[in-house]
Amino acid sequence: MPHPAMFVAILTCSFALASTLHAQGTAYACESNRSLYTINLATGAKTSIGVVGGNVSVPAALTYDCVTGITYTSNTFTNVGVFKQLYTLNMATGAATAVGPYGDLAIFTHTLQINTRTGHLYAISHHNSGLYFVNKNTGAATLIGLTGFTGTFPFASMGYDSTHNVMYAVNAATARCTA
Repeated sequence: MPHPAMFVAILTCSFALASTLHAQGTAYACESNRSLYTINLATGAKTSIGVVGGNVSVPAALTYDCVTGITYTSNTFTNVGVFKQLYTLNMATGAATAVGPYGDLAIFTHTLQINTRTGHLYAISHHNSGLYFVNKNTGAATLIGLTGFTGTFPFASMGYDSTHNVMYAVNAATARCTA
C-alpha cells in the first residue's frame, strides 16, 4: 500500500529563527491522508498531533504567519460541494477553519508561503505554474504571473528569506531553487 504524501513546514519567521527552531528540534508535517505531526529534526521521529479537521479532504502546504501567529493550509482536492480553498489550522488540535475558496476552480496548489516583511500570502498553482497572491481574509487568489516552470508537477516548494527579502521556489523537474 503506498504511503500518503507528506508536506513538511518548518514554521519560522526567518532563516535566523530557523536555526533556533532546528536547535529546538521540531518541525510540523501534514500528510495527504490528513494526519498532522510534529517531527523531531534530530531523530526524524514523528509524533501525531491528530487529524486535520473540517472539510479539508487532502491538505497540502503549511505556512506560518509569524506576525499573526496563524498557520495556513490548502485543500488540494475537493469533495462534492467543497471548493479548493484556504484554511487556517490549529497546530495543537488539527482543527481547520475555512477562510474561503481561491475563486478559480483550476487552482491546484501544494505551496503556500508568507512574505514576513509584508504579511502577504503567495501560492503557486500546478495547473498553470502561476504565482498567485492569496487574500488571507477571503482566500481569493489573484494571478501575479507565470513562473515558467514546466512538467506535470513543476515545483515542489516555496520559501521566503526575510533577511534578503527573496522568495524562492524549487523546480521539481530540475531540483533547482529559483528566486
